[in-house]
Amino acid sequence: MSLEEKVSGKTYSFFEWIYRLVIINLLTILLSILIIPLFPALCAAIGTIKESLKGDTTDAWKLYFRQFKKYMEKAFLVELVLLGIVVIAGVSIWFYMDRLNLSTFYAQAGFAVMVLVIFLVLLLMLHLPYLLVTFPVLSVSDLLKTTLFITFRFFLSTLYLLFTLVLLLTMLPLIPISALIGISVPLFLGVVLTKPLYSYLEKINIDEIIKQVEAEEEEDE
Repeated sequence: MSLEEKVSGKTYSFFEWIYRLVIINLLTILLSILIIPLFPALCAAIGTIKESLKGDTTDAWKLYFRQFKKYMEKAFLVELVLLGIVVIAGVSIWFYMDRLNLSTFYAQAGFAVMVLVIFLVLLLMLHLPYLLVTFPVLSVSDLLKTTLFITFRFFLSTLYLLFTLVLLLTMLPLIPISALIGISVPLFLGVVLTKPLYSYLEKINIDEIIKQVEAEEEEDE
């Protein structure tokens, strides 16, 4: 292959990715206008990016809705669980502050625990969509437990995802950019930066390990 052909191929690939990221971004925003499908939309975006990196040349919007259909049910359940936890913690924080005025040790301890719970939920949100896309067969409880483990055990990857979150929040006020690539580019970076971790988890069949541990626990009972 000549140099000209290589350059031409790389140029085409670059603009193909720009097109895909713009489509992914617009579809994610469209679906995220409603609060409930936010998590399924993120999973669909991540799934589309991962499949595209593997060489799937299906048109971006078709691939996106295929991924959305694939992960919608599980992602929706995860989102409901997280929303329920946040609502309960939020109401508890309000109760400790407004009704008890943080005047007792009980109120102060309860307030601190609920703040910690919300912080953990936000931290879990970094890895959760990537883990769900990688291991869609895991139950909701296994997804939450495994995400908690991964978040602290592989903290460097967590910092990578925290960086992509900061990038996303930084791009949000820049309306023209955020409307086109403000979500998809941080997610793309998240997929690329955490690829070694999730490739490793796939290699050791973490879902099979979890099932084996659960089976052993049931036998012990």
